Amino acid sequence: GELTQITFGDGPDGPPRISKDGQKIIFPKMKMIGQIYTIPITGGEPKLVIAGEQTIWWPGARLSPDGSLVAVNVGDLRGGWVGAESYIQIVDRDGSNIRKLSVGEWKRKYLDQHSWSPDSKHLAFINTRFMDDTDTFDVYILNLAKDNQPKKIARLEKFNALNWIDSLNLNIKTKNKFYTYNLANDKWSEDTVLYYPIKEKPEVLVQDLSGDWWIMKDRVRHKLKQPENAQLSLRNLFWTVWGPGIPFRTISLIDGKIKEYPKLIGPKLFGGYYYSDEGKEIIYSTREFVGQISMIENPFME
Repeated sequence: GELTQITFGDGPDGPPRISKDGQKIIFPKMKMIGQIYTIPITGGEPKLVIAGEQTIWWPGARLSPDGSLVAVNVGDLRGGWVGAESYIQIVDRDGSNIRKLSVGEWKRKYLDQHSWSPDSKHLAFINTRFMDDTDTFDVYILNLAKDNQPKKIARLEKFNALNWIDSLNLNIKTKNKFYTYNLANDKWSEDTVLYYPIKEKPEVLVQDLSGDWWIMKDRVRHKLKQPENAQLSLRNLFWTVWGPGIPFRTISLIDGKIKEYPKLIGPKLFGGYYYSDEGKEIIYSTREFVGQISMIENPFME
């Protein structure tokens, strides 16, 4: 027969239990909430970017390279986990001028992996169907200078990573190929290796299809070992490590030198973080689960 919705709210609601007499239904109501902050790497009081409570999803929030804008992936769980959707918000760093970005012809869409171009003029992101077994995804680019609608530049399969080589060339890694899109001439090139030249340095970063990174100098390659729980800050040429209750630290990709910031301790309610391109601050989100137990009359009892 027809599906009948019997609970309403932010969701998702947990598995129900029915009383022995069949008259009552009891269930947990849950909400995953988070807030976004920026903080200097030298320490100090964090600054709240967006007031209120939202569901912050991976990849969280990222500052534009010029520091003026924030892009954040926001989840919508009102349809429960199976009906989950997400979209991107672009907001001024003081929390004003919030713009919702949502695209695609799919009903249950999941915008993911947003990435700023180095000149802050474009935002690239992917759009997938949530819980889709085909692994199909669309690649979009938003031109913020023109403030127009996002442009779909490709439909591919088996997404892995999204990186800007420079302000004109976007590289998309799938399971089987590297695709580089040039904004100036609207053309694609394909390869099985990503070469990432380092500005004003003789070294070149190289990534293979297995996902491993190498550093090459004078045509000699040395494999880079990713530290435990570290993430890559490609623009800064660092591995970064940060977590609840531990100080922030960086590990240089070039010489392996470690720098620790003892005044910058990770918060307890940690969602995710990103090191800014100019290397002076971190943007991060918190994550907290709140809930309650609710009871309603069984609407199917006569």
